[in-house]
Amino acid sequence: MANKVDVRIVKSKDSLMTALVNLLLQKNLEDLTISEICQEADVNRNTFYSHYTSVRELFEEMKGKYMESLLASSKVFDEPNDSISKSLINILDKMKEESNMTKVILSQTNTTKFLNMLLHFALPQIYTMKSKSELLSSGESQAFVLGGVVNLIHHWVETDFQESPKNLGKRISSFIDEFFSI
Repeated sequence: MANKVDVRIVKSKDSLMTALVNLLLQKNLEDLTISEICQEADVNRNTFYSHYTSVRELFEEMKGKYMESLLASSKVFDEPNDSISKSLINILDKMKEESNMTKVILSQTNTTKFLNMLLHFALPQIYTMKSKSELLSSGESQAFVLGGVVNLIHHWVETDFQESPKNLGKRISSFIDEFFSI
């Protein structure tokens, strides 16, 4: 018999994560208490402790679920030959759709490390591309391009997602195409 998911556990965890996001829009992770999160989530401390040992543990699980949702969205595309552009657009769509979560995760983590890891798993083909530049090695070219992509995405989030995900994704994809021999 397959394990059934306890709906109460899912609801409790979702409530705690929603409360954490709401509070992190106002405060730093280190400044939050379990009591504040429980009050915001309308659950008692025993419920919190039945799932987590600390605020950090709750945050790390939330961050992992967010990363999984971004990676899952990157794998959905219609045309395999357009996978970089479409994957990137799907990721950006998901980031904008979950804008509060995106802002919270990026404000509470090492943004560069988080986005680099995301791109590493979501767009692995970038790591095999050959640069047109004779000035940079293949690894240096990849680092250069990914650094630029990471900073563009970070700037996009900081400017409150003003550009559409589709436009930004296409512009980034065009930049990657121009830089690498495709």
